[in-house]
Formats: sequence, structure tokens, C-alpha cells
Amino acid sequence: NLVRWCDSSPCKNGGKCWQTSNHYRCECPSGWTGLYCDVPNVSCEVAARRQGLDVARLCRNSGLCVDRGNTHFCHCQPGYTGSYCEEQVDECSPNPCQNGATCTDYLGGYSCECVAGYHGRNCSEEIKECLSHPCQNGGTCIDLLNTYKCSCPRGTQ
Repeated sequence: NLVRWCDSSPCKNGGKCWQTSNHYRCECPSGWTGLYCDVPNVSCEVAARRQGLDVARLCRNSGLCVDRGNTHFCHCQPGYTGSYCEEQVDECSPNPCQNGATCTDYLGGYSCECVAGYHGRNCSEEIKECLSHPCQNGGTCIDLLNTYKCSCPRGTQ
């Protein structure tokens, strides 16, 4: 199911929203920039003064404001995004965990709680129960999800 990002009108100040597959971008009118066209084309100092802030506090969550030409942008700390680093990144969206695993988001990363039978960072690898050679007396191991079965040679159990 494709999320229609532009339906929520994320672009401010007359910006036009363009969606490509599962992502969108804002095309900003003259005088505006930023992820959502919410950053005026002025220096860090002028933008901070307009908002009644010290320059060091213009970018939220310890982000660093950088002047670029006649505009500015915020260099965000890991785990934060947005024009002013005001949003926490949700690493669980879209869900990187596979095979029914549960994703837990934390600042700067995520973890997957795998269902039985799977392992790996994203729970993408099936556990190979036959690697330990559990079958005896010449039996052949058949790997199943979260278990195994031994096929015994004729005359043994």
C-alpha cells in the first residue's frame, strides 16, 4: 500500500510536493528552502533573530546551523531530522525487520526482536538447525522452520 505523502500538504510557504515511489520532496518558491520549504533564505544569524533565539539554539536537539550562500541549513545529530532538527527519525518506518519480527526504535537506531526460527540484524536469516549435525547413525537432517527432522536409513529409528 503506497503512502500518499503529498496528501498531508507537507510543503509550506507555497512549496509544491512531488512524490516518487515511497518518498517525497518539496520544490520551494523563491525565498524559501529546507525539507518543507520552512527555512527562509537568510543567514543563521538573521533566522535566529527573527525567531527570538540565540544562533546556537536555532537548530533543535544540538543541531548545528551552517550558512550556505545566502541561506542556511541545520546539520542534525544522529537520530534527528527536519529543517530545524525538530523531528526524531523513526528507524522503524518503513519496518526494516523481516519475517514477522517486532521493530523497536531508539535514538540513532533500531533493534529487531525475531520470531522463533530466525536471527540476524533484520531477522532475515533462518536458523539452520542441521548445522550441529543432530541426526545420528547415518540419518539425514531435514531443516524445518525452528526445528529439524531426521530421515533415518532403513532398519534404524
